Amino acid sequence: MQSFLNKDGITCIIPFYNEEEWTLRIIVYCLLSIPEINQIILIDDGSESKIVFDEMVRTFNHRYPVKVLKLNSNVGKSSAVSFALNKSRNKNILLVDADLDDIRITEFKDAIKKFKEESLDMVILKRTKSLPLVKLFRSNTLFSGERIIKKSHLSKILSTGVKGFQLEVAINQYFINKKLQNKCGWSPSSAVNNYKFKKIGFLKGLYKDYKMYNDLIKYVGLRNYINQVFSFCK
Repeated sequence: MQSFLNKDGITCIIPFYNEEEWTLRIIVYCLLSIPEINQIILIDDGSESKIVFDEMVRTFNHRYPVKVLKLNSNVGKSSAVSFALNKSRNKNILLVDADLDDIRITEFKDAIKKFKEESLDMVILKRTKSLPLVKLFRSNTLFSGERIIKKSHLSKILSTGVKGFQLEVAINQYFINKKLQNKCGWSPSSAVNNYKFKKIGFLKGLYKDYKMYNDLIKYVGLRNYINQVFSFCK
C-alpha cells in the first residue's frame, strides 16, 4: 500500500449529512478493497444526529486507513470537501457521494485504471442507471458526484468560493476554461443516488431538486451550462 502513497495513491473523500449508517458502511468497505485507495476521509457535514458519526468512528477509526471528521454545522458539500482536502495526503482525489446504492468495485477499479493508463486529470463515473430524463440532459455525467481528479485542480476550484452543490458544474467549467477537456474522460458506473423524494417525500424532494438545478444553472450561466450539456466529457 505504501508504494501508492502520494504519487499514485488516491484519497477518497465522502461528505455526508443525515445519511444512513448501513449505506456508508457498504460504501467504505467496498472502497477499502481497492489497493490504490490508501486513505478514506469521511466528513460529517453537521448532521442533526451524532449517532452515525459515532458509529463510523467506532467502526473505522484506528483500524483502517480511514479518517472520520465532523463539522459543527452544516456548511454544504463544497465546504465539507474543502475541509477534508486539507487532510488528504495524496495527489489524486476520488470524490464519492454518501447516498449510493449498487456500488460495484470493478467499476471503480476500471475508472482508476483509465485515469492512470491514459494519464488523465479527471475521470467521471457516469451513472448508467439514471432515469431517462436525467440521461437526456446528461446530468448523469455532468452532476455525477463520483469522479477522480488531481488534487491540484480541485484545490484551485475550491479556492474560488464554490458553494454547496455547485462543485460538479464548477469542476466541469474549470476544465473547459483551462482547455483541459482532452485530459478528461468518463467510465461507466451502476451506482445510483437515493433520490431526495425517497428521503423527504415527493413534493419536498421535487422542490429541492428543482432549486438545486436552478442554482447550478444560475451559478455557471445558462450558456455555459448548455455548452456543458452538448460538449463536455462526451
